[in-house]
Amino acid sequence: GGDKPWRWLASGAAGSSILERAESLLGGGGGRSSLGRSKIREVAWVELPGLEPVVLKRYLPMGLGKALWMRLRGRQWRREWRISQRLGEMGVLAPRPLLLGERLCRGVPVEGILVSQAIQDARSLTQEMQAAGPSRPPLLKDLGEYLARIHALGILHLDLHGDNVLVGRAGQGGPVFWLLDLHRVRVGRRLSKAERRWNLAQILLSMRRELCPGEDRVLLEAYLKASGLEAPSGSWLDSIGRTQRRMLRKHQRSRTRRCLKDSSGFAVEVIPGGRVIRRREFPMEAVLRVMEQANQALDSSDPRVLKVSGPTRITRCTVEVGGLPTDLCIKEHGSSRPMGSLLGLLVPSRARRFWVGAWGMIVRGFSVPAPMAIWETTRRGALCSGVVMEMVEEGVRLDRFLASTCSDVHGMRQRMKALASTLARMHAHGIFHRDLKATNLMVRPTGRGDEILFLDLEDVSFCRKVARPKVALNLAQLDASMPECVGRLSRLRFLRMYLGKGCSRESLRRLSREVGWLSQKRRAGG
Repeated sequence: GGDKPWRWLASGAAGSSILERAESLLGGGGGRSSLGRSKIREVAWVELPGLEPVVLKRYLPMGLGKALWMRLRGRQWRREWRISQRLGEMGVLAPRPLLLGERLCRGVPVEGILVSQAIQDARSLTQEMQAAGPSRPPLLKDLGEYLARIHALGILHLDLHGDNVLVGRAGQGGPVFWLLDLHRVRVGRRLSKAERRWNLAQILLSMRRELCPGEDRVLLEAYLKASGLEAPSGSWLDSIGRTQRRMLRKHQRSRTRRCLKDSSGFAVEVIPGGRVIRRREFPMEAVLRVMEQANQALDSSDPRVLKVSGPTRITRCTVEVGGLPTDLCIKEHGSSRPMGSLLGLLVPSRARRFWVGAWGMIVRGFSVPAPMAIWETTRRGALCSGVVMEMVEEGVRLDRFLASTCSDVHGMRQRMKALASTLARMHAHGIFHRDLKATNLMVRPTGRGDEILFLDLEDVSFCRKVARPKVALNLAQLDASMPECVGRLSRLRFLRMYLGKGCSRESLRRLSREVGWLSQKRRAGG
């Protein structure tokens, strides 16, 4: 706690035993297992001798200016303490607060601790949905009734997702639900229909990967029936669907930008002449060893150098990560010209564009070689950047993959269908790749079938909607780079699959002519 004093408040239910162990909790006493860490706080499960397990939330130290701002907004640990007690009085299950601590600087709290009851024999709603299998509809019905109940009480959770709801069992009865992250809960006035729809959209969006088609209607019908709202579920579903799409776009933009910030998943490190951005699980020592090995590979005669193209060099290296040797791929970009270095000050480096493109694709559910770290440095006035990613061993370039299956008519049809579906989904997510040729796509076998990996991710950009000329350009780039053994019928079938089942003959004919003309122009070098 340093030389600045802490002040403590214990709940009546906790007794004096937890207050006596306050200082040991500060010093790391008790058996601990981390439940998560962010820039704001760290959360741990703590086993205390002679007591029930507790959950410790420690809000990390902040400067005096931010502390004053938090004082105006309300401190999170106090808000969570207050809301938890209020929910208990209303009969809504939430972790019971046991101990609250604040460290003061000039009379202003700059650090906080909240110790709460640990909920045992329960798991998150997301985990419960994944494990429920055929019993998911009854669980969703119970969840709909639970949400209707807390909404009727005037409770609105502003961050209602599958990991902020715990599911337990009450004896032989049905599931019971616990609310977490209570500093985001608002209690008080009656909820409007718009607020109810917004909250339902939140929880359904968070479970989109676990829900099967039609299961959202099960939850909604149970909710409407329990709420006594006379409204057709279809109109609510349409409204919730529109809200979900807006939420998803906002979520994807936020998660894409997060890869450049110091956060729970990423670390920003300063090095001589530049900086490194890395995944937290990829240690800084490994980044430095990768950079050293890349510098040792001097020219194309070195077996570690896989490709040299202008200022870009691709190198293979092996470093130890977590005690195991790991093969990695390094893509470096250099600029020996002063103009290139000046341009690097005005626009993001190629490594940074790759990093943002890769994580943007991952957030939107597409496969790429796993990015580990990037660096940006200045050497003798020249800007140099590099990206470290996984080495894809099992993958085959798309052009070679298609060439190897040209004689298999059924196999070719299935592969073209998978490729068309991936591209249609990519454009539907507002993703445009400026150089989408077959050599920039790889096919890698997995336990669920073949997956398509995107390469050259510095050429990826994100927008709300990909314009038709860009769509035609991407399709033409791919068409021009396919092997000649892919016949005209397969290419036409690919375009029809891209457009989907509802496409008309005229739209298919128009797109085919446009793509064919652009493809022929590219083959001719235009």
